[in-house]
Amino acid sequence: MATLRDEVEEAFARVREATRGVVSAVGPADGSAASLQGHPLEVWREAEAILITCGAVEEEAKPLLHLATRSDVVGRAFASAPKQPQNAPCNGYESLLCILLSLLRSLGRAVEAVARIESNWFSVGMEKLTKLNTAHDKMCLRHAQLRALYAIIHLAGILIRQSDPSQTLFVDVDSKLDPGRWRAAVRMDDFYGKGFGFHYKPEMRNILRVVRIAKESFDKTASANPYVRNISMLGWGWFYSNLTVLNNLGVPIEQARDIGADKGDVGTIQQLRSFMNLMEDPFVANVSVLASADTAIDKPFAIPPPPRTRGSGDPNASSSADLSCQRVFVGVDDPVQARLISYFLRPIDLPTSGSSKRIEVSSLITEQSKKTFLDGAMDGFQQLSSQIDRFLRPGPQTYATGLILHFHGGGFISQSSRSHAVYLREWASCLPDSVILSIDYKLAPEHQYPEALQECFFAYCWAVANSQLLGTTAKRVILTGDSAGANLAVSLAMKVAEAELRKPDGIVLAYPSLMVSTAWSPSRLLSFFDPMLPVSVVQRCLAAYVPEGIVSELDPFISPCVAFDSMLEKLPKISILGGSYDPLGDDAVYFVHRLKLLGRTDVRLRILDAMPHGFLHMASASRDAKEGMLMMGSWMAEYLEIPFEHKGPGGTTPEPSEIDEVDMID
Repeated sequence: MATLRDEVEEAFARVREATRGVVSAVGPADGSAASLQGHPLEVWREAEAILITCGAVEEEAKPLLHLATRSDVVGRAFASAPKQPQNAPCNGYESLLCILLSLLRSLGRAVEAVARIESNWFSVGMEKLTKLNTAHDKMCLRHAQLRALYAIIHLAGILIRQSDPSQTLFVDVDSKLDPGRWRAAVRMDDFYGKGFGFHYKPEMRNILRVVRIAKESFDKTASANPYVRNISMLGWGWFYSNLTVLNNLGVPIEQARDIGADKGDVGTIQQLRSFMNLMEDPFVANVSVLASADTAIDKPFAIPPPPRTRGSGDPNASSSADLSCQRVFVGVDDPVQARLISYFLRPIDLPTSGSSKRIEVSSLITEQSKKTFLDGAMDGFQQLSSQIDRFLRPGPQTYATGLILHFHGGGFISQSSRSHAVYLREWASCLPDSVILSIDYKLAPEHQYPEALQECFFAYCWAVANSQLLGTTAKRVILTGDSAGANLAVSLAMKVAEAELRKPDGIVLAYPSLMVSTAWSPSRLLSFFDPMLPVSVVQRCLAAYVPEGIVSELDPFISPCVAFDSMLEKLPKISILGGSYDPLGDDAVYFVHRLKLLGRTDVRLRILDAMPHGFLHMASASRDAKEGMLMMGSWMAEYLEIPFEHKGPGGTTPEPSEIDEVDMID
């Protein structure tokens, strides 16, 4: 069985062999370029340059290739886990090698095409010239990408030399690894335009192209009047879509090369937040809800704040005694915004005191313009849907047994339960014997650490103590979250254990951010050319969440990866789903590695091949993303001890083995 190292070395050999074939086909017999001119000279020079580049990159990649054969490297233990695909990357170093392998194979095919055309004596005239130009352009593009990737491979080698990969994947930033210095030096422009997304599967590549076009269109309309911004975005989106199509067809359009590229300046926090909140635009959100699973309850409300002092006589305090929640919650002075989702109608009695309107999240448009005709129509539609549910849904309106607390992602600075409602509704339909409570915690930088965590902690205590108001007995309780929300879920579980309150029965996470730090890791090198989490966005989110004067690498409630062993031992069962091309991928790998060192056998990690950060939002358009979303749902059902009732093709419920391809760490 060929290893990842074998495959990469074979790909290098294939590129060299094909390139020598091109040199032989177009080059002069005496080996001198003096007799060449025009197109043959260009092809010959490019082929000679490819040989030089391959030699340099292969030499620079030797530390990574050697690391891929070591069994003691962090993450390697996952490679032999059940149902793990052959040579699937298990840490950031191997993700980089997989990208290098994909690029070498693409380059090899392009060079072979040039060699085949040049050596075809029966192909003449314009037909041969057209085919040769197309193949030559692709060969030049892949070569330029290989030259650019050299810098990333070089940085990965520095990480290996400055750390012990058998102990950690993270390296503290010093003068050699200063992000500002390397952002200016590493030019990844060729990873955009025609060359974009070669390492993704075609389905995901098309989705990410749409994201890039949306980002570029938004940047053009960021300062527009909110009332006309959507129309302007559609216009710019149409324009950039056509540029992309023409560029992919071979029309040399310089502007198309930069669509969606990280330009270093993400603008103000407000601009970045507005783009990340595009899913909360009323039109987009309502269309998404119509296309998502049907639920009987999808209701935002406000959890009343805790009493300021014990014995204050606040009527909201009486129901919190069972969990000692009458203690003062530092920093929680306002109602906590939340959303309740349930597939069935439940006997709920949600609090009505305080405003249920979320004001911390700044959406794409103003608060005044949110009240559109479409919103009113949707309210009426949902009311009608609830009435129909009373007749069509089987069974009485009884209490559910499971309670799922969800914490949304968004880099701590953006998004809410509304932007994550599509997959939350899918989970609700798959887990009908549960209710989902999604917490809309306050956002940075207006509310920095630990305000969000304090709100989540209070919401957990309130929900468990008042579960019947939510339509559930809370026989079993689990936590779930993605990205920044996953960070809050783990930190909350540690905080609950520290306070000796009721521990959740499990945690299910997606692409978690568990090392909120400036430290580099091999997966974070992907942010130099990642369309979802570029370097500038990662740095801006980190600076917004962590207050000045706090060292995030030393605080386990900011960076759970550095938690004490005693804290990790008290965590409940954990299942984590990640993507092999996620810049935060090493956070999950290292965190599970730490748990494994403690002898934990109730932890699982599954890394989906060639998936980016944030793939849960793509479940409606990507088959792989949907499978990941369903996998998380099956894990939740396991922890809640309730049926998982997803209806597959033909209206049947797949067997757990068809969905739950888990990798046990034992």
